[in-house]
Amino acid sequence: MKIKLACVGCGYFSRFHVEAWLRIPEVELVAICDKDVAKAKKMASDFGIENYHTNLEALIDLEDFSVLDIITPPETHLDICKKAMEAGKHIICQKPLAPEISVAREIVTLAERAAIRFMVHENFRFQPWYRKIKSLIDVGS
Repeated sequence: MKIKLACVGCGYFSRFHVEAWLRIPEVELVAICDKDVAKAKKMASDFGIENYHTNLEALIDLEDFSVLDIITPPETHLDICKKAMEAGKHIICQKPLAPEISVAREIVTLAERAAIRFMVHENFRFQPWYRKIKSLIDVGS
């Protein structure tokens, strides 16, 4: 059984997310969303994604998915997270999580109350320099 996923946000970083999701056999990317129809349409066309939307409500109402990948600016995350959580969607959210620590805490609290899986996307933790630091810590250096 595949995990059905949708992405919101078709800016620069979204191409990396979409390309990666499409390489994972256990994931089915069902739709993308961006308020700019040209961006959404181009992303869909470039990656062979059949469904695209220009508002989050339509994405949530019309598509069958369980995980939302949020690839938008931090100031949009609270509103998008709230809508996704209300719909019972699990979330992976691009960093930084929020423009202020109080907003980040609010998002985390809402996720806990909604009993959904919530993750902040952090791709740098596996960079070579962090892996080297980890190995030094592991051996006690």
